[in-house]
Amino acid sequence: QFVLINLNGEKVFDLLSTGSPFNFNDFRTKKGAVAQTLLAQIDIIIQHNALNNINLFVRRSFSQHLMSWINDAASRL
Repeated sequence: QFVLINLNGEKVFDLLSTGSPFNFNDFRTKKGAVAQTLLAQIDIIIQHNALNNINLFVRRSFSQHLMSWINDAASRL
């Protein structure tokens, strides 16, 4: 019952930092790292795939709201 959202780009961690209390300083340098945190008050799992490339796993019922938040937050970067 999870949806996978793949994000990539130079500012992907800046985007996540605007809506999450998680400290991404160490996480962004560890390929393969996985963490669970809140993003826009939604529980998510983050998987660091490669340089500036991550997967977000979110419950299906919150996926549309999260995508709306991501689009809005990305337009402000």
